[in-house]
Amino acid sequence: MPITGFPRVRLLTDPEFERDLITVKIILKESVQPQPRGWITEYLTLQRLLSNLLMFIRAREDLGIDRNSRLTPEAKRAYLRKLRTGGYYKLVDFSSRARAIVKGFASDRLVVPINERNQVNLEALANLFGVQHPGAVPHDALDSVKSYLAAKGYSFRDQRARATRRALVRKLSATRAREVLTPWLLLFKYRDALSHDQIPFRPFLNGKEIQSEIKKWSRKKGSTKELKPAQVVDLLSKSMALLTDPLVPFVIDLVATLGPNFSISTPTRDFINERLGVLNLGVLGDAYTQNEDLLTSVSFRTLALVFIPIAAACVIAMGTARRKDEIDSLQVGRVTTDKLGQFSLGTQIRKLKNRGVGKEGHMASIPISATVKLAIDMMEKLKAATAHPSSYLFDLRDPVLETAVSLDLTKRLKSFGDWLRVSASDEGSTTELAAHQFRKFFAITYFYRYRFPSLPALSLHMMHLNLDVTRAYLASAARNSLLLQDESKATGKASKATPRDVTRLDDFEEVGRGFVFDILFSAMRGDIKLGGAAGLHLMRDLAKLTEQVGDIVDVHDSVDADDALNSILKRFASGKTFRPHPEGHGFCTCDQTAGCLIAANCLRAKSSVLGVDVKSFNDVDHDYAEDLTCGTCVHHFTLPELWPYWDNEITRCEEALDEAHGEQRRALEERLEGLRTYEANITWQWAA
Repeated sequence: MPITGFPRVRLLTDPEFERDLITVKIILKESVQPQPRGWITEYLTLQRLLSNLLMFIRAREDLGIDRNSRLTPEAKRAYLRKLRTGGYYKLVDFSSRARAIVKGFASDRLVVPINERNQVNLEALANLFGVQHPGAVPHDALDSVKSYLAAKGYSFRDQRARATRRALVRKLSATRAREVLTPWLLLFKYRDALSHDQIPFRPFLNGKEIQSEIKKWSRKKGSTKELKPAQVVDLLSKSMALLTDPLVPFVIDLVATLGPNFSISTPTRDFINERLGVLNLGVLGDAYTQNEDLLTSVSFRTLALVFIPIAAACVIAMGTARRKDEIDSLQVGRVTTDKLGQFSLGTQIRKLKNRGVGKEGHMASIPISATVKLAIDMMEKLKAATAHPSSYLFDLRDPVLETAVSLDLTKRLKSFGDWLRVSASDEGSTTELAAHQFRKFFAITYFYRYRFPSLPALSLHMMHLNLDVTRAYLASAARNSLLLQDESKATGKASKATPRDVTRLDDFEEVGRGFVFDILFSAMRGDIKLGGAAGLHLMRDLAKLTEQVGDIVDVHDSVDADDALNSILKRFASGKTFRPHPEGHGFCTCDQTAGCLIAANCLRAKSSVLGVDVKSFNDVDHDYAEDLTCGTCVHHFTLPELWPYWDNEITRCEEALDEAHGEQRRALEERLEGLRTYEANITWQWAA
């Protein structure tokens, strides 16, 4: 693992970086410990942390500081200044390293690294920059060295040029900036284990302070680029045409017969080419791996082990609203059929960062169509043909190369769309495909097709904590001129439900119960805190439940706590209902019992406006539930993820107050006082 560049190339394992090597090992070890000491549960997250730790060491060296015990607040400010003004690659001066490398070649102090193909070894060249891979070097610095070597007659491995080159991002996203700053936080968090090289000050109080810092200058996350309806339909129909063609079962049967010595008979090749011709998808290439342009020919490996799975993933994603990592986590044998013949799929829910315990603690069952089932059935047959031992649906084994197949949906979608010749947009621009676009397609089409009586039902299926996100998905349909009927405010209207509708709503209610369990379990483990009057009561009740489990086992450290914790919490959660407010500022825990309804602020307001006895109402009414009406209600609770709503309202109120006069000003002052009182109560609860 290189740290410094030429002319002083040093590795993390060199003696002068012994302190840093120990630090990295300790932080990685501590990060995977059970909460609250650790926080990492996935291998990819651990890899990213290692990468960020290495970059931190490189950046610190670039500041002229050789150990963590010599870091100062000024060094932190310099680090932030580089990150804020130039982005990730500004942390290290790669341009000066490039100039030093060129001088080294020119003066013969450096020998040009050559690989077995008699081309420049780019990995060895990257090591001279002080990194492991050429992709970790900004392209302008790498290009300056490559230009010098090309002028001297050296060649490089053939790298197919991209249609548009990736831009050098100088303004980091909030998520990326937070990751890059995490090493500072961890150096102090694990300070007790780093006595060999302790940081002498506390750079950040907690993760929330990092968030406040980067909010000032990081790049805001944009919405997913929309596909036009015609493009979505074209992609879906061509994916389905491929999956339902006789070609696919023929190819799957052929995969099951393959071994290290790849060969295809002439009759077999002729049949594949015939079916590809019918689908208007070119011809089969001669080589097993892809070495020609896809519009010229497709290799058997790409067809069988990449494009058929990607077609299935597209159909599954667009028919279930599952995210990319949830698609990756699908397992074989998870499709079930109910008494009415309706299909359901057991799927892992990643976005909510489920912390449930036991076998099915992180699973949800969602309704699926026959089309989705067809795609899953096809993938299960292909997986069986490749003989991959894992239970994950998209884990495939290459029987010829005898390696695992890399199926990154986001990376493969572009080439898959090109091969299918997905139609261009109305204005003729190139189609840009992304896995997240399929969730928008689902939200738009399913809301229209099944006429959900309220946005919360769709929001629960999409697994959005904030209803505004679901509402935004549906709003995108209007921009695409799709007719939708937003019935989110018609919860009081009578509806004629068919048995199928009832079954579907039952499925959604099951997802809703899982949602309640996840929130309560997260709060029980101390991973989140609930705010609001109802949140305070729930936290007290959960503390009592924790004491019950603690009398048996340690809930943080013992696997034996799984059954006891699940059993107690599920009984507690079974009687709870968390209904998101349509405006996205919190949740309502009110049930339909008389005692709860009488205490509901929205019904008290409704009773006052209509002059009707509050006892005559049989459910809460969000039409009478302004944010502060809810915020001061005994049934209200909120989550840290929903706090931006309140923060934005306070900011808007303060800005409007500057221009207000008379009665309007008095009304704003009253509202601002209420918002600040609510803020003080909530922040006090979260800090407790």
